[in-house]
Amino acid sequence: MSITALTDYMQDTLDLPDNSDEVSFLQAGTGAVTRTVQSKLRDVVSVMDFGAVGDGVTNDTAAIQAAVNYASSVNAFVFLPAGTYVCGAFTTSGSLRIFGTGVISQTGTITLADTASELVLSGVGFTKGNNIGILQASTGTLQWAHVTNITIDGGFGLHLRGAVKEGYFSGNRFENLYATSSSCAAIQIGTGSTAASSNTKRICIDGNVVSGVGNSTADETHAFIVNGCEIVISNNIIDNVYHSAENACEAVYVKGVNVAITGNIVKNSGPSEDGCIAAKIPTHEADAGKYNCAISGNAVSYDLNQTKSVRGITSTIERANISGNALLNTYLRGMAAGQIIQANKVHITADAYAGLVFYAEDAGANITVVDNDFTLISKNLNSNTLYAAYARGTAASAISGFNFSGNRCLVEYQNMTTGGSTAATFLNLWADAGNVEATVANNTITVSAPAVTTFRNILPLYGSGANAVTLNAKNNTFYYNNAYAPAFRVFEPANSGAKTLRFEGNSSPVNQLTTANLDLILGYDSIVSNINATGVYRVNLQPPVVGRNVQVIAANRTHSITVRPNGTWSDGTTTDKTLASGGTVNLSCFETGYWHVVSVAGSFT
Repeated sequence: MSITALTDYMQDTLDLPDNSDEVSFLQAGTGAVTRTVQSKLRDVVSVMDFGAVGDGVTNDTAAIQAAVNYASSVNAFVFLPAGTYVCGAFTTSGSLRIFGTGVISQTGTITLADTASELVLSGVGFTKGNNIGILQASTGTLQWAHVTNITIDGGFGLHLRGAVKEGYFSGNRFENLYATSSSCAAIQIGTGSTAASSNTKRICIDGNVVSGVGNSTADETHAFIVNGCEIVISNNIIDNVYHSAENACEAVYVKGVNVAITGNIVKNSGPSEDGCIAAKIPTHEADAGKYNCAISGNAVSYDLNQTKSVRGITSTIERANISGNALLNTYLRGMAAGQIIQANKVHITADAYAGLVFYAEDAGANITVVDNDFTLISKNLNSNTLYAAYARGTAASAISGFNFSGNRCLVEYQNMTTGGSTAATFLNLWADAGNVEATVANNTITVSAPAVTTFRNILPLYGSGANAVTLNAKNNTFYYNNAYAPAFRVFEPANSGAKTLRFEGNSSPVNQLTTANLDLILGYDSIVSNINATGVYRVNLQPPVVGRNVQVIAANRTHSITVRPNGTWSDGTTTDKTLASGGTVNLSCFETGYWHVVSVAGSFT
């Protein structure tokens, strides 16, 4: 008897099942119910069920698309077994849910239908050519995106340009991404429209690795770019995000409300116009009171080209808290009112570097910079004007209530030998097209250029620009190392606008100022000298308080100093007195309301 005949006999005689829907299956465990093997097998939809081969040669596009579309129709997942599946471009009919250990070798972009409600990817890999990726149009809305433990090698990344109502992206690896005709980002969310960003919420990007994101077009390049609300980007490792034109290439770029960017490591990304990590005002929310942003615990470094000035962290979100970050060869930039920049470490050591460690621009009112460590060491640089830090008032936003306190600052130009006559300084109060009002207190500031032979103006503080500068300098310790300059100066108000200055309790050899006809508000327990003046100072003393002292030195050989008491002299007069050139007067208050001349050398009448 033939095997076929034997099989027919057994089926006819023994009533054996013809297919899986005639075979029962019972799961172990109390309460399990009987169902068919066919029902059990259909719990998972495999691409193999639709004819995929996975040999790295056969075109499996039709099989993968059919599996994805069917799974979407029954709210199931697609299983991608081990193997390499060649897949061209297609558009899903609904959601995209794939898991497994296989690799999809993309020759075209996979596009999510606008009707897609979910994106779930787990464990699978994608290899792609340039300008290929996974794309959601700006008109789509995903209710849920969950992408974990996948690998994307090549292409433009995962671009969800529409709204994502909730998303979690963790444990993924993105490498060698590149675009020549579009933007390029490992993960892009909510960027397609104002409606998309306003409906993008609860996004968490955590524990991913990004290595190499590049672009040669005018479009943007990022590791992560998210527009939306309630955004956490944490504990990621990002290396080498670049743009051939060196613009719009931030590693992390967020426009959002309620943003936390924490614990990331960013290396050799940029330089760009907004910084390696940038948090900005969202386009979909006009109410500044809703903004909330924390950027903390990140490590940002750049060593590709040390002559470049690279923005490490930038934020335009009001009241942002930027704290506890470590920046190497990149600098901090604060650009909004109420920001707190605290306990960061910024260290730049470079060859011929003429850049910054900190910059406050268009920052508005009440930005606080406190308890930071700023170090700039530049080798082999000769330049005319060098500032390590700026507080800049512009036409768009004057700076008021700028509080620079408790910081430890070092700027060192190691091998500088020549330069112009402008300034090499740590902090420049730049009243560019708007006024600058600042308190500089309890800092330790060291400015060093030990090899300089022709550069006089090396000093901790400087004022420039055409507008008004108001400076209250209190209880700072200033150090200085320049063998050429014969006298140490703390501050030079070179701005052409009004100057309102108060010095109190600073520790330095002498506070020497250098502007003609300066109307100086001199704080208690201070020393002022006019050694480099080009005209007559008028020094406004503070109202006499018992126990306070002031010393005024008319060290300039040509110009005198006019002293206004803002109280009464011990001889009963209240009018200004003039300290003649070459004179020194020591003043103390022994009785409230009266300044007493303790000692005078020269003429003081």
